[in-house]
Amino acid sequence: MTGWSEDIANKTINLYTAHMKILPIKDTAYIDNSKEIIHKLIKNFSISRNIVGISTRVNTDALIYLNNLPSTMFCRAIGISPENESSVTDIKKIIVSGTYLSDDNGYEAILGYRLANEMHLKVSDTFYLLFPNGIKAKFKVKGIFRSNYYEFDKLFVFIPIKTLQNIT
Repeated sequence: MTGWSEDIANKTINLYTAHMKILPIKDTAYIDNSKEIIHKLIKNFSISRNIVGISTRVNTDALIYLNNLPSTMFCRAIGISPENESSVTDIKKIIVSGTYLSDDNGYEAILGYRLANEMHLKVSDTFYLLFPNGIKAKFKVKGIFRSNYYEFDKLFVFIPIKTLQNIT
């Protein structure tokens, strides 16, 4: 059990949370002043010399579906800054098909292989995400990752943060 627990903790840190996570204040949806917080963190704390990377994210639930199929699946849409994200997590290293995102990819995404398999998606295919605010957006599969962590591979869709911010 110890080995399994360590494996889950390492995958969570290396793929999802990194080593530190700053969340919005209780009962708020987002952090208005994230750039200011990052600046203060680097400037005012002695730990700044040990910081190897900082990346911001936007997370939201969504439904994924194909244009020609009536069925949907729940997923977790995560907006990332691809260039910054690679300094804090290993997502870029676990792409098994296609390529990683870049900051200017717009409506392209990388998703877990289990989700891709269930939706019968491969690189260059298109799919739709329906967001809680009612907005529907069309995306193209840029890459597929395999983390060997069931929930990540089944639920996560990574898209450029600017795209998700515009949608949400």
